[in-house]
Amino acid sequence: DITKSLAGDFAADLHLTALNGGTAATPTLGTVAVHGAVRAGTWSIGGGNSGTISIKGIIGTAGSPWQLSEFANATSINLGDVVEATIAGTGAIGTLAAKRWTAGSVTAETLTKLTITGQTGVGAFAGDFNADLTLTGPATKPTLPVLGTVAVAGSVGNTTWSIMGLANSITIGGTIGQVAGVWQLTDLTGATTLTLGDVVNANVNTSGNITMLAAQRWLAGSITAKTIGTLNVTGRTATSLLPAIAGNFLANLTLNGPALTLAG
Repeated sequence: DITKSLAGDFAADLHLTALNGGTAATPTLGTVAVHGAVRAGTWSIGGGNSGTISIKGIIGTAGSPWQLSEFANATSINLGDVVEATIAGTGAIGTLAAKRWTAGSVTAETLTKLTITGQTGVGAFAGDFNADLTLTGPATKPTLPVLGTVAVAGSVGNTTWSIMGLANSITIGGTIGQVAGVWQLTDLTGATTLTLGDVVNANVNTSGNITMLAAQRWLAGSITAKTIGTLNVTGRTATSLLPAIAGNFLANLTLNGPALTLAG
C-alpha cells in the first residue's frame, strides 16, 4: 500500500450572493479553514459580511493574486505566506494577520488590528509587508481610530498607506522604504504612536498631531504634521545579524501648529 499525504489546498473560485447582506450573527460567509494553499482565485462575498477566514498555506502567485472582494465587514482574516493578494471590503476588518505579504493591496473602511509575524524554524523568513493599504473611514465614532494597532515584524517597501482618519499605534521593526522608492503614510488626521526601524526613505503626512514618533534612523523623506509630542531617533547597537547604525535624521520636518496648549 502507498499512502499519500495531501495538502488541504483550495483552488476553486467562490461566489456568494447575499440577499440581505448578512449580519454579524449570521454572516454571508461564516467560518473558513483552509489548511493548505489558495493560489490565484476570486472570492466574491456579494456585499455580505464575513466571519473568520483562516488559510495556513501559500496565498496567490506572483502576477496572479488571490482576490477577496465585495464583502462588507470581516471579523478575522488570518493568512499564511501571501505571495500576492488583493482584499477589498466596503466596511470594517477586525483582525488581519499574515506571516508575510509580498505584493498586493488591502482596502476597507477601518482596520482594528494588523499583524505580520514572519516565520521561525525551518524555512524562516522575515515578516515583510509590501502591500498598499487604503482605509477610507470613517471610524464608527469620531474619537476612534480608523487604523488601530499595527505590528509588522519585518520591512515595508515603496508602498502607500492612505489612512483617512486617526491611527493609534504603528510598529514596523525592519527597513522602511527603499533608496529609489519611498514608503508613504498619508491622509492621516493624527497618530498616537509611530515606532519605526531603519527608515531608508519615507514620507509621513498628517493634518493632525503625532504624540510619539521613533525610528532607528531616517535617511531620506519628509514628515509633516501639526505637532509632534516626542521625536526619538535612537540608532541601533550591533547584533549577530545586524550591524550597528548611528541615529542620523536626514528627513525634512514641517510642523504647522498651532500647539495644543499655549505656554503661560
